[in-house]
Amino acid sequence: MKWQALSKPNIAAKRFGGLAASNCTACIIENNRMAAEYLAGILGQDSRIDVRFFDQFVNSGARESPLVFCLDQAGALLPLRTSLKLLKLSYPGSRCILLDAESSSEYLSLLLDWGIHGFLTHANVKEWLGEAVWSVAKGVMWVHPEFANNVFHKSQDVPRRIGCESLTRRENEILHLVTNHFSNKEISRFLEIEESTVKFHVSNIFAKRNVSRREDLATSRISEGWRTLLLAETAASNPTLRSLLR
Repeated sequence: MKWQALSKPNIAAKRFGGLAASNCTACIIENNRMAAEYLAGILGQDSRIDVRFFDQFVNSGARESPLVFCLDQAGALLPLRTSLKLLKLSYPGSRCILLDAESSSEYLSLLLDWGIHGFLTHANVKEWLGEAVWSVAKGVMWVHPEFANNVFHKSQDVPRRIGCESLTRRENEILHLVTNHFSNKEISRFLEIEESTVKFHVSNIFAKRNVSRREDLATSRISEGWRTLLLAETAASNPTLRSLLR
């Protein structure tokens, strides 16, 4: 498919749906309340966008359409692929824009493989968040022009290291689960790997983080919005996820 030029020259986008929308709902997933308010203030400047906060939106039981989630990966307590899968199961047809500090074309290609519909770095949120949300709601995939020529190229050499630079992709996944109180057995079930493999990765994480106990990796509990989705019928088939609530 060819690139479609939008009204603003500094945007590159790719069609994925063709949906025409007169208004849309943007749901902000942000652990930091001040940051969430900041994002809401930006989006609130566009009267076509109904801004909602994740916890309240989930607990309201609303089913808006078109629905665009704005997911800030900074300080996220769930692995990104887990978050995306849960949103897709709970809100079929919704779209997701990821906010993150990393911006390489290789990283974006990996994210697109995981199912995101748009991407913004934290540095350009103020200028482009509203346009990105509105574009994604209308059915276009939103990226900056510097990535337009190669971001959709699916390379087999895409780096598999994300998050903390010293940890591998798998170690980052396991770290998220360990810090949210998953046992080794639960992690092995969730990631579909041997428990001995989990123990091996946990040992490596301890060494790289210079800690000796799981408690030393403790983090905050997940938000109420995620808790609600994990308790919903869509998550019933994966009881391992429920350990996050204990």
